[in-house]
Amino acid sequence: MRLFRSRSTSPSFGADRAYAQEVSAPPGGYAPAAPMTGLALTPSDQSAFERLLGELQDAFGHEDYARLRAITTPEVMSYLAEELSDNATHGRRNEVTGTRLLDGEISEAWQEDGQDYATVAMHYESVDVMRDRATGAVLAGSTHEPTMTTELWTFVRPSGSWGSWKVSAIQEA
Repeated sequence: MRLFRSRSTSPSFGADRAYAQEVSAPPGGYAPAAPMTGLALTPSDQSAFERLLGELQDAFGHEDYARLRAITTPEVMSYLAEELSDNATHGRRNEVTGTRLLDGEISEAWQEDGQDYATVAMHYESVDVMRDRATGAVLAGSTHEPTMTTELWTFVRPSGSWGSWKVSAIQEA
């Protein structure tokens, strides 16, 4: 599973759109895609989603397994570890820097089996470069031009525990 190699080049969301609060959208990067069901999200939750996007990308780019483990579910961690291992085996290193959320649309939020879930369409940019591990030569990507990516990120936390979201799924949009 190539979580971070699937890049979209045609942005479908407006840059710097706003957080969803019912129908209005105050500053921050989020807008609702559809009515949320069963769980009300706050600006604090939305800030956590944006923070986790940056943290995950940074930890992935630094091959920081401990940080990745702290912010993801075991299933997502296994996919990330597999990708990092594949890169290392093939003498590559994926550097991801400058991650910036351009837009986030909450597609659904719900509670199930004592867990809160939220799925967000994340449209972001980052400088994503694949390098040769031995020489540092750029194998793919640009060190100056950010790539645009749109992915669906699902977050989970125990119901009623404020602010302890983890990434539970990432898929192409």
